[in-house]
Amino acid sequence: MTVDWLAEAIATRDLERVKPNMGAAGERVNDARRHIRSARMLAEDDTTLALAACRDAVRKAVTAHMAANGLRVRGGEGTHRITLDYARHQ
Repeated sequence: MTVDWLAEAIATRDLERVKPNMGAAGERVNDARRHIRSARMLAEDDTTLALAACRDAVRKAVTAHMAANGLRVRGGEGTHRITLDYARHQ
């Protein structure tokens, strides 16, 4: 991860340091896996919904990585953008 980006994200309070939580990370990974299974079932009948499930699976996987590393996106506007920025810099 780009150290400068992470330091700035913490300084601007886009991200906050928390205790690493492997249990929460595992739950997010399981959510992501379930979303992918659902997307596979939906792929032929409803590609739009299947794509939404895939997008959410990616978000859950990234938040799992954050939880395992003791980081959390602060609440409010921009949480999806911050999550994607985190993934991009990871």
